[in-house]
Amino acid sequence: MFQSISLTFAFLNSTKVGWSAQKVSNVLHMLLVVRTLVSPANPNTGGVTSSCQTTMLSCGLLEKLCSILLAAGIPAEVLTETIVAIAEVIRCVFKAMSLNTQ
Repeated sequence: MFQSISLTFAFLNSTKVGWSAQKVSNVLHMLLVVRTLVSPANPNTGGVTSSCQTTMLSCGLLEKLCSILLAAGIPAEVLTETIVAIAEVIRCVFKAMSLNTQ
Protein backbone atom coordinates (compact mmCIF):
# COMPACT_ATOMS: atom_id res chain seq x y z
CA MET A 1 0.00 0.00 0.00
CA PHE A 2 2.75 2.48 0.92
CA GLN A 3 4.55 1.81 -2.34
CA SER A 4 1.38 2.78 -4.24
CA ILE A 5 1.10 6.01 -2.27
CA SER A 6 4.79 6.67 -2.88
CA LEU A 7 4.32 6.19 -6.63
CA THR A 8 1.43 8.66 -6.60
CA PHE A 9 3.65 11.34 -5.11
CA ALA A 10 6.51 10.51 -7.50
CA PHE A 11 4.18 11.17 -10.41
CA LEU A 12 3.54 14.70 -9.15
CA ASN A 13 7.13 15.75 -9.66
CA SER A 14 7.19 14.51 -13.24
CA THR A 15 4.29 16.67 -14.41
CA LYS A 16 5.10 20.15 -15.64
CA VAL A 17 1.57 21.17 -16.59
CA GLY A 18 -0.53 23.33 -14.26
CA TRP A 19 -2.65 21.90 -11.49
CA SER A 20 -6.35 21.37 -12.07
CA ALA A 21 -8.80 21.65 -9.18
CA GLN A 22 -9.28 17.87 -9.32
CA LYS A 23 -5.54 17.18 -9.11
CA VAL A 24 -5.22 19.49 -6.09
CA SER A 25 -8.17 17.75 -4.44
CA ASN A 26 -6.71 14.28 -5.13
CA VAL A 27 -3.32 15.19 -3.70
CA LEU A 28 -4.87 16.80 -0.61
CA HIS A 29 -6.85 13.62 0.00
CA MET A 30 -3.75 11.44 -0.42
CA LEU A 31 -1.93 13.64 2.10
CA LEU A 32 -4.88 13.21 4.44
CA VAL A 33 -4.52 9.43 4.13
CA VAL A 34 -0.83 9.69 5.00
CA ARG A 35 -1.56 11.95 7.98
CA THR A 36 -4.32 9.63 9.20
CA LEU A 37 -2.01 6.61 9.16
CA VAL A 38 0.65 8.33 11.26
CA SER A 39 -1.55 10.50 13.46
CA PRO A 40 -0.70 10.47 17.17
CA ALA A 41 -4.47 10.50 17.81
CA ASN A 42 -4.71 6.91 16.54
CA PRO A 43 -5.13 4.31 19.22
CA ASN A 44 -1.63 2.93 19.61
CA THR A 45 -2.71 -0.69 19.59
CA GLY A 46 0.37 -2.73 18.86
CA GLY A 47 2.41 0.26 17.70
CA VAL A 48 0.46 0.75 14.47
CA THR A 49 1.38 4.43 14.20
CA SER A 50 5.09 3.84 14.69
CA SER A 51 4.99 0.92 12.24
CA CYS A 52 3.38 3.14 9.62
CA GLN A 53 5.97 5.86 10.24
CA THR A 54 8.85 3.43 9.92
CA THR A 55 7.41 1.89 6.76
CA MET A 56 6.88 5.31 5.19
CA LEU A 57 10.52 6.13 5.87
CA SER A 58 11.83 2.86 4.47
CA CYS A 59 9.70 2.81 1.30
CA GLY A 60 10.82 6.29 0.25
CA LEU A 61 7.55 8.11 0.87
CA LEU A 62 9.20 10.72 3.07
CA GLU A 63 11.72 11.43 0.31
CA LYS A 64 8.89 11.90 -2.21
CA LEU A 65 7.08 14.28 0.13
CA CYS A 66 10.25 16.30 0.62
CA SER A 67 10.75 16.55 -3.13
CA ILE A 68 7.29 18.10 -3.43
CA LEU A 69 8.51 20.93 -1.20
CA LEU A 70 11.34 21.66 -3.60
CA ALA A 71 9.34 21.38 -6.83
CA ALA A 72 8.23 24.43 -8.76
CA GLY A 73 4.59 25.25 -9.43
CA ILE A 74 3.08 23.42 -6.45
CA PRO A 75 -0.08 25.17 -5.15
CA ALA A 76 0.25 26.80 -1.72
CA GLU A 77 -2.39 24.63 -0.06
CA VAL A 78 -0.63 21.46 -1.24
CA LEU A 79 2.68 22.77 0.09
CA THR A 80 1.09 23.57 3.45
CA GLU A 81 -0.47 20.12 3.79
CA THR A 82 2.77 18.48 2.64
CA ILE A 83 4.72 20.25 5.40
CA VAL A 84 2.23 19.03 7.99
CA ALA A 85 2.30 15.48 6.57
CA ILE A 86 6.12 15.41 6.70
CA ALA A 87 6.05 16.60 10.30
CA GLU A 88 3.63 13.85 11.26
CA VAL A 89 5.60 11.16 9.44
CA ILE A 90 8.82 12.04 11.26
CA ARG A 91 7.22 12.77 14.64
CA CYS A 92 8.61 10.40 17.28
CA VAL A 93 10.53 8.30 14.74
CA PHE A 94 13.72 10.33 14.99
CA LYS A 95 13.24 10.63 18.74
CA ALA A 96 13.09 6.83 18.99
CA MET A 97 16.10 6.48 16.67
CA SER A 98 18.20 8.81 18.81
CA LEU A 99 17.24 6.91 21.95
CA ASN A 100 18.30 3.62 20.35
CA THR A 101 21.73 4.96 19.36
CA GLN A 102 22.58 6.27 22.83
